[in-house]
Amino acid sequence: MLSDNIKTIRKNRGFTQEELAARLHITRQTVSKWEKGYSVPDAELLSRMAEILEVPVAELLGAPSQPVADPDPIVEQLSRLNEQLAIKNRRAGRIWKIAAIVLAALILIPVLFTVLGVVNYSAQPTTAAGSVEWLCTLDGETYICGVDYTSKYQIIAGSQEADTPLADRVVQEGVDPTNYSDAKQAQSVLYDWFESQGGTVEVLHQSGLSLPER
Repeated sequence: MLSDNIKTIRKNRGFTQEELAARLHITRQTVSKWEKGYSVPDAELLSRMAEILEVPVAELLGAPSQPVADPDPIVEQLSRLNEQLAIKNRRAGRIWKIAAIVLAALILIPVLFTVLGVVNYSAQPTTAAGSVEWLCTLDGETYICGVDYTSKYQIIAGSQEADTPLADRVVQEGVDPTNYSDAKQAQSVLYDWFESQGGTVEVLHQSGLSLPER
């Protein structure tokens, strides 16, 4: 293969990439791309490189060493190599594009659900390590809500008192614990809001793994 031949012959002749690039009046990065198979030299550069490395052009191209008087076969072979590289790069580009789209989807979808406060309890683990029920009081009204959660405090089920003015207010303020995925966060939000409104929250029932104290 041309890329391997350039690298091998260059090293055998004792040239570094920088030295060969300087003799050809090109950048070292260009030589590196040739040797990595990312691109190929044109016919003129290939001929000059063969002269510098003191080998026939055919040897660089991987053909048996023999004089090449007509440059057309060289141009034709380089054209084929360029076409093969173009196909390879297009395929690699499509693979990376698909991988990037899949990765972005895997990252953005959970984030979107979190931002929107959407929690699909049916998709969560079904084994509860603990549960808690809170009694919330504000302006003479009461509101009862609770959650079941795993050993990592991930909420897997929730319950709430509905159809009361205080329940409607809790939902509107976005502090309903059943809208959260983490029981510790749900507890913190619930306590903070009721206390900020002059109300109180107390544990009505607790079983299994207890939530950390606030």
